[in-house]
Amino acid sequence: MKKSLEDKKVEQILKSYYEDKINIQAYNSKLSYYNQYKNMISNNEHGKEIQNIKGKIAEMNFKNKYLEQIIINLTLDEQKYIELKYKKNFSVIEIQDKMFIKERTYYRLRKKVINHLKKLLLQVD
Repeated sequence: MKKSLEDKKVEQILKSYYEDKINIQAYNSKLSYYNQYKNMISNNEHGKEIQNIKGKIAEMNFKNKYLEQIIINLTLDEQKYIELKYKKNFSVIEIQDKMFIKERTYYRLRKKVINHLKKLLLQVD
C-alpha cells in the first residue's frame, strides 16, 4: 500500500510526539537528580542548565498539547493502534496479533486514523 506524502508527514508527527515524551521523561529524571543532590551540587554552577531543561520540557509539552488532546479523543482501538505503531514500533503483524484483527481491518483502521489526523494536523480536506 503506497503512502502519500501527507500520510508520511502525519506519521512523522506521531513518531516525533513519542520521541518528545521519552525526552521529557529523561529531562524530568535529570531534574529529580538535581533536586535530590542539590545540597551537594553548586546551584550557581548548574542553575542555568536546570532552567534550560525546564524550558525544553515546557516547550515540548506546549508543542504536543494539541496532538495529545486529539489522541485522547480517539476511540480505544485507534489509541491502541497509535500506541502500538508509533510508541512501541510494532510491525503490522505484531499489531494484528495484539489487537486480534485481520490484515484488512488493520489497514482500514490505519487509513481511518491517518485521514482523521491529516484533517486535524495538516488542515487537509
